[in-house]
Amino acid sequence: MSSRSRSGKPTPPTGVPHLEVTAGDGTDTSERPTSDEAILDATGKTWDEWLAVLDRAGAAARPHREIVALLGGKHGMTPWWRQMVAVGYERARGLREKAQTNAGHTVSVSKTLNVGVSAVYKAWTDPPTRSKWLPGVTYLLRTAVPMKSLRMTWDDETSVQVTFSAQGSAKTQLTVEHARLAGAGEVEKRREFWKERLEEMKGLVEK
Repeated sequence: MSSRSRSGKPTPPTGVPHLEVTAGDGTDTSERPTSDEAILDATGKTWDEWLAVLDRAGAAARPHREIVALLGGKHGMTPWWRQMVAVGYERARGLREKAQTNAGHTVSVSKTLNVGVSAVYKAWTDPPTRSKWLPGVTYLLRTAVPMKSLRMTWDDETSVQVTFSAQGSAKTQLTVEHARLAGAGEVEKRREFWKERLEEMKGLVEK
C-alpha cells in the first residue's frame, strides 16, 4: 500500500523504484528530474507548486538562463536546484526534450530504503561497503554535503549527483541523477544499471 507525502500525494510503495505517473491535469510527471518528495524537502514546494509559480512569472516565454536567474534571485534557490527546477519546468511545458539538459542527456532513478540516512550515506562513501553493491567503478568526488548529497565525475567523464533525503529515523529516499550522457540509448542503459545497482544496495543495507 502506498503512503502519502507532505504534499498529500501518494508515494511509491517501499522498495519500489520511483516511477512517476500522469497527474490529474494531464502533466506527464515522468518528465520531472527528481521526485516530489525530494524537491519539497529541499525547496519547500512541490513540482506542481513550482510549475504554477513559473507560469505566473511568464517562464514559458523566457530562455533557460532567465528561469535559472529568477529561481536564484527571487526565490533564493541553490545553484543545483535552480537547474533542476528550470529543466523540470521546461520539460513539463514542452520546451525541452525528455532526458535532455544543458549538459547532454540525463537520467534520474530513486529508491526508498528502510534504513536511516547514515547507513545509506556510508554505503556510498565507505569503499569496502560500496564495492559490495557497486563493484568495478571509479570516480572523482567533487563535492560532498554529509548525509545530504554527493557530486562526482564518473570514470567515463559523465556526471553523477546523489541526493539523500531522510524520511524519519528509519527510512531514506535516495535519488541518483546521471548526466552528460551521449543520447537516448545511453539514458535507458544507465536507467537499467541504476535500478539494478540500487536494488543490490537495498538488499545490503537492509540486512
